[in-house]
Amino acid sequence: MNFYPRKFYGAPNSIISADKPFLHVSNFSDTPIKIRDGELLGSAFNPHEWLDKPSKFSKEELENLEKQTNYVKSLSNNMDKPPREEPHPSLSQPTNGGPKGAQPPDDPTPASKLLKEVDFAPDLSPDQKQQLEDVILKHQKAFGLDNRLGEYDANVTIKLKPNSKPISIPPYSASPKNREFIIMERLDW
Repeated sequence: MNFYPRKFYGAPNSIISADKPFLHVSNFSDTPIKIRDGELLGSAFNPHEWLDKPSKFSKEELENLEKQTNYVKSLSNNMDKPPREEPHPSLSQPTNGGPKGAQPPDDPTPASKLLKEVDFAPDLSPDQKQQLEDVILKHQKAFGLDNRLGEYDANVTIKLKPNSKPISIPPYSASPKNREFIIMERLDW
């Protein structure tokens, strides 16, 4: 059951002038939305009555607001211009990897060296150390060894709040590069 509205869109706070009478609308749903002529998208207010007056701010606050305004103006004025210099070469390099949990460790530990890599407490008796070594060897699949991720087959109980109901959330999107990595990871398994 989907609890999300089918038509979910919105308009940001905007100042609309006579020379640019446009309102930007963002569609947050995964389907196209038709906005019919006359459909209410927001409420208009007179900026002279709605916006804060300069007298509300201290001199320092007004200077900071002016700096921010000039910065935003410079950004918007430069949006249509090509970049003045080439981007840093590392920005054009393809990204490697994906989620950190999906990558094997940088220095893989071979299964043959598992017990040498474990740091046992020095005050254990020889019998206690042997018992721990037996447990570790019995469950060595739980450790990331020989370039594979660790896994442990266990049942986990997740306590929920009383009267809570399951929800369905659509999967998050992935960039084409990350999608390629995800597919390659699945093929390796």
